Amino acid sequence: MAPSSTRAQVLCLVAACLAVAGCGDAPSSATVPQLQAQLGGAHCRFTYESERCQSRGFNVIDLLVSSEDECDLWAVQCLGTIMSEQSTTVLIRVLDTKRDVETCDGVLPVRSQAVALLGLRADPRAIAPLERLLSSRPKMKLSPGAVGCEPRPEDAGVIEQALGQLRR
Repeated sequence: MAPSSTRAQVLCLVAACLAVAGCGDAPSSATVPQLQAQLGGAHCRFTYESERCQSRGFNVIDLLVSSEDECDLWAVQCLGTIMSEQSTTVLIRVLDTKRDVETCDGVLPVRSQAVALLGLRADPRAIAPLERLLSSRPKMKLSPGAVGCEPRPEDAGVIEQALGQLRR
């Protein structure tokens, strides 16, 4: 008995999801390179919603709706769920490569989220980069669609708190 057309389509969709996106599997050390690629502008494969990191398949509508800055924030939040030396290294790189984003409707705390996550890890490699960041007093990046506001300085308190946690 041949499967119905609908059943065959569902099986095909599930197989494609498993092959391409992982169907919502929680990230692991094996996904760190994919999250790093997402931070580099690759396909926005991972989202972070309802306090969970989720992988998703390729979706043209998501490409139109999700901004690169949102994808960066989701990648950082997902890296925070992976406790490994490799994920910590990527979070440290975020300090030099990403900034918080002023949208005029709020802030996407891309770098501040990385700072807070590094403060929760007992990895002394983060101390010197955090100290450099604190002394540089960085400003937020202005979102491409932001009109009528100026980029503000990033919150130094988040950096100071992370350093305090690491120095304990």
